[in-house]
Amino acid sequence: MYAALCFQGGGAFRKHLQDDIGDQGQVTQLIDRRSDDELLALMSNLGGHDMASMIEAFESVDHDRPVCFIAYTVKGVGLPFQGHKDNHAGLMTVAQMEKWRASQNIRPGHEWEKFEGLSQDPAALEAFLAAAPFNREGRRRLSAPVIDVPPQLPFKPAAQMSTQQGLASCLTRWRAGKAN
Repeated sequence: MYAALCFQGGGAFRKHLQDDIGDQGQVTQLIDRRSDDELLALMSNLGGHDMASMIEAFESVDHDRPVCFIAYTVKGVGLPFQGHKDNHAGLMTVAQMEKWRASQNIRPGHEWEKFEGLSQDPAALEAFLAAAPFNREGRRRLSAPVIDVPPQLPFKPAAQMSTQQGLASCLTRWRAGKAN
């Protein structure tokens, strides 16, 4: 139900809370003082997406016994279909993608730049990454051959289609090409 309410938005949370708890005086006033967008932001951020809080919790462990952290997250948080049960197969429309791209400060045509949209100095980020334990030894021994990717997909995508349908179309064309 929580994920469905995240998908449906602040108005759905408001109605559910009002139906569930009725008029609770100060609690009701607290809810009423928020717009639907504000209520959605409040109700859909229960800590699982708050990296500062998570790092603080991880760093607070002062022993070597096993510890379990439970972080409530919303599938697709911040996207138009957050919390929707089918969002693993959902694709954003061009308009939705443009709105999201702008909200992340990503300039058109710069989507694949390493630090695009971040406010930190790229040189400082490069130095931080180079010093991380994972990277200290230089390039890892893992490598894979380069795969040529065609400039255009070998099928015409539909106006609306799921990721599974797109992948299936690519694989079908690829397999047909291997058979020839």
